Amino acid sequence: MKKLVCLLLSLMMLTASFAALAEGTGNLIAHYDFEDPANLGKDVSGNGNDLVVKGKTTPIATADAAVGAGAVQLDGECVLASEETAGDFTDSLTSYTVSFYFKHQGYVGEHYRILSTGYNGCQCGISHTIGKYTHNGVQFLQYQPIIGDTGRDFWGRMNEYTTIHDNEETEENELETYHWYVGTFDAETNSVTAWVDGKLCATLECVTPSVKCDHYGVALGGSYVPWTDQIMMGCIGVVDDVRIYDYAIQDIAELGE
Repeated sequence: MKKLVCLLLSLMMLTASFAALAEGTGNLIAHYDFEDPANLGKDVSGNGNDLVVKGKTTPIATADAAVGAGAVQLDGECVLASEETAGDFTDSLTSYTVSFYFKHQGYVGEHYRILSTGYNGCQCGISHTIGKYTHNGVQFLQYQPIIGDTGRDFWGRMNEYTTIHDNEETEENELETYHWYVGTFDAETNSVTAWVDGKLCATLECVTPSVKCDHYGVALGGSYVPWTDQIMMGCIGVVDDVRIYDYAIQDIAELGE
């Protein structure tokens, strides 16, 4: 009898596990920690979503890390992108979460794509950008988590909620340090949510959101147009610990940062 009960419990647990996999929720599907200088595009999540170097130059491994001992320095002329033959592993996502650390080192007035799966992140696909601007003599950063939305251009709608200013009360320039950025899309509510440095900034609704973007792949460091081998809106700075999950977190504590 005990053996039968144990067998039934095991089958129930196995069934639950398969069900969870089938739903595709709650999983880390890609993680780039940049700890291996010889393979900066390695996906350490175990899912095999490795990235390769594209562009005019080569990403540089650096010990200037936010997490662990390694990060990657980008100059705006190169990206780490998925191979065309491998396809875009984000196309199958419905809800998702993107988490990364970035230290902006570009010029004022530039808006960079840290992670992108589309041509410009507006018509379709995913785009996470950081911009550095000056207003009334004060510099600030703006984080924009964007999902393609043909019903409403989502570009710029997070600006007022995700701005980081220089803090004149401290000796440290807030714009020249790492910040932790998290963006989610929840398919049940059609909404995008942004966190900066662990603080919930805002949640905004989309009209016709589109995660899938045909003919493009995942690119870290800019947008990559594969048929022209062109880098667009390449970022200048240091990026570290990029993670992609297949669900929308509800609480920043779920990421365990």
